Amino acid sequence: MQRGFRQGSRGQADFWVNYHVTKRQTQKVSGQPQGMHGGVAAGTYGRSVSIGYSSGQSVKTYEDGTAMFDVIDIKTGRIVWRGVAEGRLKNNMSKADREQLTITVVHELLEQFPPE
Repeated sequence: MQRGFRQGSRGQADFWVNYHVTKRQTQKVSGQPQGMHGGVAAGTYGRSVSIGYSSGQSVKTYEDGTAMFDVIDIKTGRIVWRGVAEGRLKNNMSKADREQLTITVVHELLEQFPPE
């Protein structure tokens, strides 16, 4: 391992690593409700009227993922460092893509450890 840390034998560790990974489905609604919409404006240089028709709101569904890593001091039981990564997940990821994403996220999080 890097940065002066090494894997200890059972019962000889200085800290534990706890992790939690979640994903949730999110919906984003945009646009105007279906129907007629209009407006009237008057100003120094004239007047105007506008009318429009909206075909309705659009709904996009996507998944957000969160990975959280805690480093816990065994002696005190306190969290001494927490790394969090959040982002939008691609649709229909293959198992290989999910594994590669997991490796990338773990490496990026652990680049921030230990705290200065």
